[in-house]
Amino acid sequence: MHKSYVDQFRYMGVVYQMENTSTAPVVISSEAFLTLKRLNNELEEVIETIEILNTPQLMKQIDRSKKDQKAGRVCELSGADDLDSIWK
Repeated sequence: MHKSYVDQFRYMGVVYQMENTSTAPVVISSEAFLTLKRLNNELEEVIETIEILNTPQLMKQIDRSKKDQKAGRVCELSGADDLDSIWK
């Protein structure tokens, strides 16, 4: 592993420096690596969900979309070309 990756990491746009790092390579099993990747993806999804839930404008848009769907104000699209007919 490249030393700069061991010495620092980035979380939410902030670079954190790690103390007492070793220059020895980090070795983990492929199964552990895949588990960490899966957990990373799941955490990113949770963070994105929390960000959406904490954005009032997006929540209003989602509520409006739900109301439109319940009221039948929806169009079925079979592809991107169908958008041109809706926007006319």
